Formats: sequence, C-alpha cells, structure tokens
Amino acid sequence: MTEYGLQGNDIKFDNSVLNLPGNIFTELCECLDNNPIDTNWRALVALTDKHYRIRPYEREKWSNALDEGSSPSSKLLTELSNQGMTIGELVDYLAKLRLEKILVHLKNYEPIVIQKQPCSDLELQEGGNLILEVVATGFPYPRYQWFWCADGQEDFVKLAVMTENILQINSIRRDQAGAYCCQIHNCADPDQCKLTSYSMVCVKPCQEPPPCNFGLRVTEGMDVTAFKAVNDEQARPIITRHPENKSAVLRENMTLHCDAIGPDDNMQYNWYKDDKLIATTPVLLIDNVTEENFGNYWCIVRNKYGDTRSKIAKIVPRPDPYVIKADVNDIIIISNPKSCTVVFGGSVMFHCVAQCSQPLGYQWYRNGRPVEGATSPKFCLEHIQDISMDGAYVCAVYLRDNPKIQQLSMVADLKIKVPDVRDNIEYNPSDKVALLIGNSDYKSEQPLHAPKSDVQVFASTFRSLDFKVVSLLNLTKPEIEAAVNEFCNLIGKNIYAVFYFCGHGFDEDGRSYLVPTDAPAGYVTDDCVCVNSVLNKIENCDPALIFMILDICRKQNKITTNKPRELRPRFEYGRGGVKGKTVICYATSEGMQAFEDPSNGLLVKYLHPLLRHNKGIEAVISEFKEEFGQYIMMHNQHPIQIPELRSNLQEPRRSLADKIFTAGQTQAYNERHMRWQLAHIKPKKRIHEIPQWRVKIELDFQSDFSNVLHVFARVLDKGVTEKCIAFILNIPPTVSTKEPSKYVQTKPGDPVTTKITILDLQKLRDQLFVSVGIRFVMPGEAVDRIHISEQLVDLELPLIARLQLMNPCRENRVPIQNDDKN
Repeated sequence: MTEYGLQGNDIKFDNSVLNLPGNIFTELCECLDNNPIDTNWRALVALTDKHYRIRPYEREKWSNALDEGSSPSSKLLTELSNQGMTIGELVDYLAKLRLEKILVHLKNYEPIVIQKQPCSDLELQEGGNLILEVVATGFPYPRYQWFWCADGQEDFVKLAVMTENILQINSIRRDQAGAYCCQIHNCADPDQCKLTSYSMVCVKPCQEPPPCNFGLRVTEGMDVTAFKAVNDEQARPIITRHPENKSAVLRENMTLHCDAIGPDDNMQYNWYKDDKLIATTPVLLIDNVTEENFGNYWCIVRNKYGDTRSKIAKIVPRPDPYVIKADVNDIIIISNPKSCTVVFGGSVMFHCVAQCSQPLGYQWYRNGRPVEGATSPKFCLEHIQDISMDGAYVCAVYLRDNPKIQQLSMVADLKIKVPDVRDNIEYNPSDKVALLIGNSDYKSEQPLHAPKSDVQVFASTFRSLDFKVVSLLNLTKPEIEAAVNEFCNLIGKNIYAVFYFCGHGFDEDGRSYLVPTDAPAGYVTDDCVCVNSVLNKIENCDPALIFMILDICRKQNKITTNKPRELRPRFEYGRGGVKGKTVICYATSEGMQAFEDPSNGLLVKYLHPLLRHNKGIEAVISEFKEEFGQYIMMHNQHPIQIPELRSNLQEPRRSLADKIFTAGQTQAYNERHMRWQLAHIKPKKRIHEIPQWRVKIELDFQSDFSNVLHVFARVLDKGVTEKCIAFILNIPPTVSTKEPSKYVQTKPGDPVTTKITILDLQKLRDQLFVSVGIRFVMPGEAVDRIHISEQLVDLELPLIARLQLMNPCRENRVPIQNDDKN
C-alpha cells in the first residue's frame, strides 16, 4: 500500500475510517454527496464491493438521506468502518476516484515523473490530423500546457486551449509545422515543472489538393459515373464549415453547424458528445441548455467512400453575454462549486478555489447576471426565503490587474425544495450540545436509584436529535463547576444548549440549588451549585436556545443560610435573561418534592418520548405537563409532584428536532466536534502478553458515560496453563470501582470474559495504570494458582480524563470562533 501523510499531520493510516480528523471527514462527506455520479458515494460503493459488502436496500435507503438533511456518505463511511476499513485503505480507493480535493490532506507531495514522451519526429500531409500524447505521474495530479515554436529555437508560444495530456490538431496546416513540447506542473513551485522533449512536426503540401469538384473537370453533359474514377481517399466528404467553440447561459437555445461537400449529396451527419452519438442532422440544435450540455462536440460526416471527422467544439458556461472573452492561461481552478438541493429556509455555500501567480479577484453570477457583493471565493446564501433564488451559479475568477483575463468555474445548479407544511423551516442551528449530570452516590444524603438510568435515557434521546452529548455521573461541586465551564467552550451563537441535572436539590429565596455528591452533613447554599450561576455562564455564550431540565426537589433546605436577607442574591434568569432564549423545565413546583420509581424518575419517564417531536419546545413541555397530570389522575394520587415551566423564550417554535445547518460555520463546527470528541476517546483494543506462562489476553473497552469506562478481559491463548481466566486489578485510588471484576455471559465454548467498571475518570490527573491478573490451573495440578502480571497496562487518559478538568495547571482553552474566517 502507498505511504501517505502530509508533513505535520499525525494521521494514523491503520486506524478506522471514523478516526479521520473532523474537518477532513466533513469535507469528504460533502464531496461524495455532491460529486458527479462517477466520483460520488455510489462510485465508492462500487469500488469497494469486492471487499466490503453493502446491501442494495441500504444503498437505496441512504439515497434519500440528502432530501432528509443528512449525508449518505456519512452513513456509508460509518458502515465501512464497522466492517473494518482503515484510513489507508480508504485513501487507496479515493486515489482510484482521483478525489484530489480530499487526497491533498492525506497524501505527501509526489514530484512529476514523465512516463511517456511525445513522438520526437512526425511527418504529416497538410490536412492530416496531429496527435501527440504525454503520460506523467505525480501528486497533486499533473496539469498540462502545450507550447509551439516554428523552428524549435525561438521563443515558444503557449497554445491557449491545449491543456490536456493529448494534443490533437485536426486538418493541420503548413504554418502549424514546427516544434511542440508540453510543460507539466502540479504545484506553484516553478522548480517542480517538467518539460517534455521536443516533437518536430513536418507538414508537407498535398500533391493534388482536391478542389470542390474533387480534381475533376466537370463539363456539361459529362456522365456522373466519371466520379467513380476518383479514388476513395479523394472522394470522402470535405468539411467546409467546422463547428465552433461556444459559450452559453443556462436555459438558452444554441446551435452547432457542420457543412461538407462530396461527389454526391447522399451524406450522413453523426454528432457526438463525449463519445456518445446524440444527433444525425447537419445542424445540431440544443434547446434549453443545462449543465449536462456543456462539454466537447464533434461531427462525423460519412458517404459511401468513407468518413471525415470535424474539429472538436467546446460548449462552456457563460456568466454574462457581455463578458469579454479572456486569456485564461495563467488561472487554474482547483475546486469548482457543486450543484445542490436545499430545503426552503436552509443555507448553502458555494466554493471556488483557484491558483495563479498574480492576485485574483472573484465575481459570482446567477443566471448570467452578477450578484452584488459576491466577490470572494466563498458565496453563501443563508436562510433562503425566496424560491426564485434557485438557478445557475458560476464564479468568474480574474486577474485584479487585468480583469479582462479571467477563467470561469463550472456551473453549480441550485434547487430549492419546498418542504412539507409539517416541517420546521424557520430555525436551523449550526450545532446542538447537551451536558447531562446524574448524582446518586451521596456522602451525606440518601442515595438515589434513578439518576444513572435517567441520564442514559436522555443521552440516547439527545443523540438521536444530533446533539453532542456529554454525560457525567456523581460530580462534586468543583467538578460540576469545571464541567459547566468546559461545556461553555462548546457553546456559541446559533447553538442549542441543553443542561440536565438529576439528583438532590432544594430552593431558597426563589433560587434553586443542585446538591453535589461531596456536600457535607448540614450543607447550606455555599456548599451547593446555584442554578442561576450555571445559567449565567451559558447565557454569556449567547446560544440561540437554552433548555434546562432540573429533576430535583424544590422544598426549603433543612438548614437555611446565615447570610442577612439583604445580602442574599435575588432570583433572576441570568445576566442574559432579557435575550429571551431560555426555557427551564422543573420536575416539580416550588416547595414540592420530586419522586422516582425503581427504574426512572417520573420526569424522564414522561418527558423523553416527547422531545423527539418536531414541535416548539414550549409546546412539548405543555404536552408533557398534560400527560403527567393524566398519570396523577389515573393513579388517584394527590398531586405531590407538579412539573413547572419557566420560559422567556421569544421564539417558542424553536424545536430540539430542528435540523443542523453548518453552512458558514463549517470551521467552527469541525473545531467543536474535535473538542467534544477529545472527551470521548476510549483506549484502543489491545493484546497483553504474560511471557512466563505464554498467555495472551485481549483487553477491550466500552463506555456508557463520559466519565465511566468498562474494561473487558478475556484469554485468547492460554499458553501452558489450563482453565485460565483474566481479570483487572490494582485500580488506582484516584478513581473508583463499585465491585471487583465479574464474569460476563458469553456463548458456549467462548473464552470466559470478565468485566470491571472504572468510575470517576474526571478525577484523574495522571495516566491510568492498571494490572492484569490471571487465575489458572497447571496441567496435572488440582489447585488454582493466581499470578499477577508485573507489567502495568497504560490506559493513558481515557474519556473525560483527557480534558483534565480538575488539574489546576491545565491549559485554558480558547473559545471557538463562531464564523469561518476564510
């Protein structure tokens, strides 16, 4: 397999596809979603079919993902990862698709190597066809530019449109004789350019140039059978008018002409586009030009003596009928804008990336008319509210010092889908994040049963709504505060932020307080976390929506604060409360308790199914209160728990199910994803060996919460032992476990697997080291032996421990910028 990896990029190519850096993964999905059919996600499926099986029904299900606002490519890459594809294998497949835009992040620069030189000497007759070919390799992929000189010694002239590896000149003239060579480059460094050897082309005059009457002197009354004396070569059709290169605006009509003469009028015209027969008339009429009509055209004229091929005519997009044709030789467009379909109310961003040795300017056009103010490589249409914004978009890239010299991008066709009336088209957050905290193991309070399962239920719900979820169990006061501070690093403008707390709590002076696990006996407000302090921090980040779910009791605390009333802070939504973006759902009303059944809290039981509904958040909470009230009535219970909603939301139709749109926020989205992902990196599966007994043990890892790690150990090779069982021990005191390793149910005949759960990972300040132990019987012995490996296993800093929340020396993170800067 080829060696990959750009300098400074620590991508590990034997890792899973899903370990691609977030920005590369996102760009790859966009590329595969929007590319033409020969380089899109379906083409990748076809390439990988021999080694990775994708069921046909899955492909068809994924094909509807774009219309639903998701990515079929993301689903494909996830499935390929599940089947074991590595990044290195993916790179090999992308190279076959020649997806240079993505490969530039994943491959080293490869200098130009010329594999095949053009012919050194050619002798042609005037009117013949000249074909020169050069083959070269390198990465980025080679670009070609042909040059010509009359005698091979003077300055060479750049041939304007000859930028392919094959140079073809039909019906060559004598004044086109001379020396030809090709310059090949793949980067801006002139030292990396390569020149081919010269091809000396000699063009000889025709011995008997055929006039219109094909060299015969036709006299009146001459028998037409005299034409039979003309040889077949001379009697083939002669094209007197070749089709010409043209540019067109989308949806206009255009024609291409090809005229020919011959010994009789019985001639057949066959028009071709990109090697496909498309018409059989002398005039090719194209009605209502679309993007598919752009390309290379030629005509082959046939009679009974043979056929003649016309010159190639190119049809290219034109932004405006009045734009002056320009010399585009020095401008290379690397990335063209892509056609796409967006939902009404959604956003779209077109990109055009070009290279040149001189400063460039940009102007975007829509249906041939310049778009005012659209003068950068990126062109964004946000929250589209006018269906007439659809159409053909193209970017003209020009030299700032000479605007007449320009190059046009490919046309991107924008289609606007009018959604079903049930869809919420008004709001599209650029991201959604959720912090879920469940406290159950208290030092000085009665332990709770529901927080762990409640957090799991809500985590699953919010993940299904595309939230980035951080779920934590059993936090102290400093840990809650540190978690909130780190959570705020994920929040910014146009972000939906959810904060959930399940545990003990109380109210005092109109404020609610969250009780941490380390609260002392007789705790007061200073020992707890004020809800308003959490809200203030989140509001200061200016998200589009704040949704707080507080599953706590709200009775007065057993011990009131000793502070004078005038020094106690008054109730407020937070410093940013006037912005009207906050909704708080309390499990119970002020002065009342909140209850749990053996498995879940009552709030979670009735609220979580409703959160997936595509309804405004206030409507969801109102529906929850109605269902909860019906539960109280059905069970003939006194209303000892009445949920309460507090809201100053000025946009009540905002829904947790609103679709994420990252256009204009791609860089910030990728940074946020990478920062969130940093707190969810598990140790890699590994093999641990105990040489003394030749035992090989597999360690695997899972996590349900961001600060809880499950470690599984099983014996792959029992070596010289019998009845060998592996387990984990010597857990450092910084973290904790509720119970020692226990057996995990496996299939009959499989090795015994043990599992241990490591809690409180947020407390780690150093790498996590554990020991692997084995219990076994030696052949011929009846007594078990226990051997503890002296080699420690380094699990590094797993999950939330990597953020070092409780390390006073940890790096202060820079808030994510909300807008892409380039």
